[in-house]
Parts: sequence; C-alpha cells; structure tokens
Amino acid sequence: MRQLDDGNIVLKWLVILIDIAVFNVYLYLVSTAWCWNCVNTQKDLDFSLLFYVGNVSMLVAEINIKPVINRYTASFNDVITRSLKLGLVQWLSFFVMLLLIPRVQYSLEKSVVYSFGFFVILQLLSLLQFVVIRKKFWSRYNGKSSVFVGDINQIEQVAQTFINGLVYRVNGYYADSEVSESDSMTRLGSVSDFISMTQTELFEHRYEAVYCTVSLKNKEQIESIQKYCDNTTTRLYFIPPDAGTMDIKLKPELLCGKVIYTNHEFPLDSISNQSIKRLFDIAVSFIACLFVLPLVPFVGLIIKIQSPGPIFFRQERTGLNGQTFRLMKFRSMHVNKDADRLQATSHDARKFAWGSFMRKTSIDELPQFFNVLKGDMSIVGPRPHMLKHTEMYGKLIDRYMSRHFVKPGITGLAQVTGFRGETKELWQMEDRVKMDCFYIKNWKFGLDLRIIFMTIAQVFKDDKAY
Repeated sequence: MRQLDDGNIVLKWLVILIDIAVFNVYLYLVSTAWCWNCVNTQKDLDFSLLFYVGNVSMLVAEINIKPVINRYTASFNDVITRSLKLGLVQWLSFFVMLLLIPRVQYSLEKSVVYSFGFFVILQLLSLLQFVVIRKKFWSRYNGKSSVFVGDINQIEQVAQTFINGLVYRVNGYYADSEVSESDSMTRLGSVSDFISMTQTELFEHRYEAVYCTVSLKNKEQIESIQKYCDNTTTRLYFIPPDAGTMDIKLKPELLCGKVIYTNHEFPLDSISNQSIKRLFDIAVSFIACLFVLPLVPFVGLIIKIQSPGPIFFRQERTGLNGQTFRLMKFRSMHVNKDADRLQATSHDARKFAWGSFMRKTSIDELPQFFNVLKGDMSIVGPRPHMLKHTEMYGKLIDRYMSRHFVKPGITGLAQVTGFRGETKELWQMEDRVKMDCFYIKNWKFGLDLRIIFMTIAQVFKDDKAY
C-alpha cells in the first residue's frame, strides 16, 4: 500500500542529496586540513575509512530525521529544528563509530571545532533551502489547492493530522455545519453546495485534490464527487470511517497512518517509475534532436518553396493534469484560420504536397522530440488534443480527462492499435480514450518499448496517417 504523507517526493530526495553532498565537501576540506590522524604511513587508509564512517553516519541521520521542507506547511522553525536534530544524530553516530575503530586518532579540540562548524553549515544550508524552495518551488504551486468535503465529525477528527502531511494547500471545507474551534480551515459551503457548483459550467475553481469524508450512506454524493474529479484531472482521496462494506471503485492508500481511498492508482504515480520513464525520454529525445537539427534547413527549405509561412507549426494542446503547452511540428498545411479547430482529413485541401508526404511518413512529428526534452511530453503516452477538442470531448465522453493524468506522447497505444487519424464519429474517440486509459492503468517500461517498435513498423504502411 502506497504512502502519501511524505510531501513532495522529488523535493525530499533533492534535499537529502544536497545534505550528503555538502557534508562530503565539508568532510573533505576538514580532513585534508587536519589529516585526522598522526600516523602518516596510514594516511590514505584512514582518509578513506573516515569518509566511509562519515557517509554511513550521515545516512543514519537522514533515515531517522526526514526532510520537512517538502511539505507546504513546513515553517522556518520546522526546517531549523530538523537541521539541528540531523546534525546531532550524525555527530553521535559519527563519533560512536570512530570510537569503535581504535586506530583512527583524533583530538578533542578538533572534534569540537568539527562539530561546531558542521552545525553552522547545516543551519546556513537549511536557511538557503528554505528561501530558495519557498520562492522558486512552492510559489509555482500557490494555485494548487485542495478541500475537504463531507461529514463534519470525520473532518474534525482527521483534518489537522492530514494537513500537516499534505503537499497541497488546503483552502477549506464543505460540510453541513462548521468545524468547532478551527483556525486553520474555513467553511466554504455545504456538501450540496459543492456538488451543485461542480455540475455547472460556471464553476471555475481548480482544485488539485479533494479529500472526501462523505458518509458511506450517501453513495450518490460520493459518485458525483468522483465524476467531477475524473473529469477535471483532480485527485480524489476518500476517507471513510469504515470502508468494510464500501461498494465503490476506489483504491486503498496510506496517509498519516490511516487507510484512505483514491479514484486512481497508476504505475506512473511511483517516483521510481516516473524516473525510469523520464530518463529514457531524455536519452532518446536528446539523440533524436541531434539528428533532427541537421534536417531543419532542408525540410524548412522545401516547406518555404511549396507554402509561404513559418517552418514550424506551434499549437496549444492539453497536457499533464489538463495544463496547456505549445506543441511543435513541421508545418504540413498552408496557413489557415481553421488550424485550431478542424482535424486533418484524408483529402484535406489545406495540405501541400510535401506536407502530405511528411504526414504520411511522420516526419512532421520529429520536432516533438524537443517537447519531450523540455518535459512537456513523453515518447509514449496519450496523443495531446487541440484545446477545442478537449473542451468538446470533455463534455461528451465520461472520464475523458482521465487521459491527462500522465504526460502526452509522440506515439501511444491507441495510435498503434488502429485508433490513429480522424475521428468522424463519437465512438471512435471513445475507443481511443479507452485505449489511453488502459495504457495509463497498465503501464510498464516494456509496454513503452513495444509501442515504439510497433510505431516504427507502421510508419510506411499506416493508411490513417494523413
């Protein structure tokens, strides 16, 4: 069962790696200046042993004293307190291990100076991390917010505990009465108010997560909230008092020692799977970009000869979590006013000869490797749609927005299984969405490789590439 109360995982590991790197630099400078031993013939051996002992003690400290700055609720006092505890645990572990190795000699004076210096550096490092992360990272997530919705008694029991363990800022809560003596949460309305607002097109507030504590007796309310979350790429976390008899399709996860349920649990929620996929994307897209760059002058010249206008076609598309990004392709059509609303058809008059060839052979897609390198896209994933189509199909197809829980791709499972090209009928887009959702729920690295090989095999024989 996955843990959810560690805050932002990327920030957590970034802080740990920075701590260890700074410690190693400090240890190297101190040990080089003092040598830490009085037996010159053993200098190299003791020097290596000292680094081994130092890093083991630092890992012990990091395991026991976890970072707190990766949570949006962390204050400056929390960060400083954590650094003091980290320094103390590291110092105790370090010198206990040294005492167990008699041939490593050091003086009390040097030990005191080392300890004082390390504590000072830790405090300065914590201050720097706090300022930089607050300004550069959490400021980007000011718009990412969450709310509690549901049973007031359940909210009172768990809200404060969960708030201290969450990544998202909690705006308030929707309940049929007010939480008693709460300074940290504001009542925004009733449960019915929340459901009514989410069912109107005028509801503009974008929540990153909804923590639902609605009673199990009100299944219709839970399903309405789940439908809203699915259609807006919002994470739903259901926190029931007793889920033993629950008949709702939700996945169990662990938050602050309590089992809760979420609307989606995907393989790519795992930081290790994300890292594998991203590293693969960077490696492949970097190599691909090296091959694409020399082609730009030649492809661009032919485009210019056959059709006046820019070489590249840039268009806003829907990406991860419903966010907008600018997709880049080689321009394959004459400049036209319908580019942002009409799909290409088999005999589209907007295409010019070289453009048709590029679309047939997928040459026009090559600049998207720059989107992958930038991080807007992945090699494999659901194909990004025009904003007009996202808006339209989001209203027509239930849970259509679920396909945006992962990054869009240059190619995808739907494209290699016969769902590429124009979608004349609604059922065609519904089938495409089903394949995208199957990919998201069943992702494996091997599946990505298989889709890539299938894409290469189809390049010259796909009659739907137009």
